[in-house]
Amino acid sequence: MSRILFASWLLFTLSLSGCVTNYPKDVSIVSIKTVDYREQAELPAPPKTGSIKEIDPYRDFLFSLSEEKGAKPITPNDVEAYFRQQENNQSCKTTKQHKPLLKIEFSSKENLYEFIKGKSYTLSVDPYFCNRPESIVSLGGPYVYWRGLNVSIFTLNYVIQQKEGEAFTYYAFLNVVYDFTGTTSYERFDLRTNPEDICFQLKGGSMGFGFESNTVVILKAEIVKALKDLTPTLTDIKKIN
Repeated sequence: MSRILFASWLLFTLSLSGCVTNYPKDVSIVSIKTVDYREQAELPAPPKTGSIKEIDPYRDFLFSLSEEKGAKPITPNDVEAYFRQQENNQSCKTTKQHKPLLKIEFSSKENLYEFIKGKSYTLSVDPYFCNRPESIVSLGGPYVYWRGLNVSIFTLNYVIQQKEGEAFTYYAFLNVVYDFTGTTSYERFDLRTNPEDICFQLKGGSMGFGFESNTVVILKAEIVKALKDLTPTLTDIKKIN
């Protein structure tokens, strides 16, 4: 979801009362690294020709597991089997193109899943270029993950626990390149050739109420550093100058 679309949705959602809570206030970056979209088992494959529905074995697994377990909550150990299976699932991987992504890990002492579940809220990552926040770009997201679980889906029953006093480490994926050549309102960009500072907030809400976190900045220098670890396959993909 682009920042512009997300902002429009949030504005509509909050139009009844405009009540937005500043929460959480302690989000901070833990690490940034480059990964290949093809290898990320959490992310769906494009629709088959003639279809508009993405191929999403991860989501299918979660909902199937939820039905199987009934009232018992899903744990990170439960999804380990899925990720082990997908490591060697070449038929699924080949439906995805090689594409560089930034995997960003960030921390908060707040249990985001329990928060949105208790309020029936949405939860999304809202990224944008810091110096030009109104640009229409598709930087990625919107989902937030914790230990392999998509914690943006509050309708699923998870166990999300941490030792007292320790922060939760969440993660999300951001695009390095947007090079769609068809008709689009989105700006084309390539962080490999033109890196920029990226800002993001966690946002969500429902029925006129919502929340937004503190703003987190991913510095251009950190992006450049992470991109140095790109594999040859991802480096050689045509660059946008």
